[in-house]
Amino acid sequence: MDGDDLRLERKFMTGGGGLAVGEEGRISGYASLFGRADQGGDIVLPGAYAASLAAMERSGGRVKMLWQHDPAQPVGI
Repeated sequence: MDGDDLRLERKFMTGGGGLAVGEEGRISGYASLFGRADQGGDIVLPGAYAASLAAMERSGGRVKMLWQHDPAQPVGI
């Protein structure tokens, strides 16, 4: 799948999982909480993604939302 392919596959979930789906079909949630340990004990500091996000923006890229962290299964941007 190339980077310009925006066809989305629908996935289903129960129990919320920290995500909210808006009326226009947008999904919101969080990928990391800065300064707090996640379930694996990792702590992400504020600004941790700044350089990579700036580089992606300069190149015209967009952050992909992946199904189960699988880069072969993007479900949104």
